[in-house]
Amino acid sequence: MEHQTIYSVEQERGLNRFVARTFLWMMIGLAISTLSAYMLLKTKVLFYHIVSNSFFYYGIFMIEIMLAYSLRINLEKIENKMSYIVKFIVYSILTGVTFAVVGALYEPMSIVYALVSTIPLFAMLAIYGYTTNRDLTKIGTIARPIMIGLIISILMNGLLFKSNFIELMISIVVLLIFSGLTAYDMQKIKAVYLYFENQPHVHNSLIVSCALELYLDFINMFISVLNIFGKLKD
Repeated sequence: MEHQTIYSVEQERGLNRFVARTFLWMMIGLAISTLSAYMLLKTKVLFYHIVSNSFFYYGIFMIEIMLAYSLRINLEKIENKMSYIVKFIVYSILTGVTFAVVGALYEPMSIVYALVSTIPLFAMLAIYGYTTNRDLTKIGTIARPIMIGLIISILMNGLLFKSNFIELMISIVVLLIFSGLTAYDMQKIKAVYLYFENQPHVHNSLIVSCALELYLDFINMFISVLNIFGKLKD
């Protein structure tokens, strides 16, 4: 009985360290994206060429999707730490293009309000996912096909229809989906740690992969809130 109690305490400490490092990498990704956006906005000619060419802009979007997919946790084959880190950094830099567009289109106060609104929402959902005993697996199962439909809708609207109404509807669905995924991903992070608890050599790779999941949740929620409630520059 005493051994079990000690093991549980150590397990809890290990999980807390794992989650803390995951959030640290998430913050590193956000910092890289913000810096990338700032540098791109300072280089106005390059920024103009990127956003004025829809196929180039959405090409970057597709590269991001492929990178995100390659960073998913594969239980049968976990790549080395550096592979995950390089992909994560490249992904964060490319996401800076989206950040730059946001910075160019929206009023600064709208960006601040969207950020201030997203942070507590994200935090509450993450805490719920971390603490609840309810199985949230269904959220992940339901979200996957919806996300495929959303990607197709985003590409079609961006390249063909260019409808503000469709963009608004997409943003509402994205906000709902990634709100659910935030709770689901936090619960999944706990499950991932417990599954690989006795394999510390893969923890660094798993931390980066899990950080990307939370990074995606936060970014998509933030941009959706901004698209729904934000005010465009005159």
